[in-house]
Amino acid sequence: SEDRVASVVGRKTLQKYDGIDLTILSQLNLNCRKPIHEIANLIDKSSSVVISRIKKLESLGVITGYYTIFDFTKIGREFCRVQFRLEKLNDSFFSFLKLTPVVLSYGKILGADLEVDFLVSNLNELLTTIENMKINFHGLIREYKYLRVIDTYKWNHLPEL
Repeated sequence: SEDRVASVVGRKTLQKYDGIDLTILSQLNLNCRKPIHEIANLIDKSSSVVISRIKKLESLGVITGYYTIFDFTKIGREFCRVQFRLEKLNDSFFSFLKLTPVVLSYGKILGADLEVDFLVSNLNELLTTIENMKINFHGLIREYKYLRVIDTYKWNHLPEL
């Protein structure tokens, strides 16, 4: 049999959690606006315990935010993901991405240097944005691959652990 080796990548510190934390996270994942007292009833604890646990998870960086999930097609937008291979990671490029209105998020990934999520009106807007990036950062982008998301069938930020 072949031995498998896993590598840990990144500088994140693992945080301890228990079943109560996991239930709270699971309920917030389903509906981040769920009333605290309903979560408290599910775990048979007081609302103050739930609030305390949520604040702890926020302060530890386990919970980093709350947001709404949209069906972008209903507002005339396309969600696209682009994987970039760069000559080098560049702080001014990150600043540019942060200030670009059609950029939803970006992050470093294995297998490419950077993955960027875009919300555009059409493919032409995406390609024009990428061409402008290539002009503004001449020689930085070695290659890129884009993916157009046409349907989302499942969106779950917290799979079963």
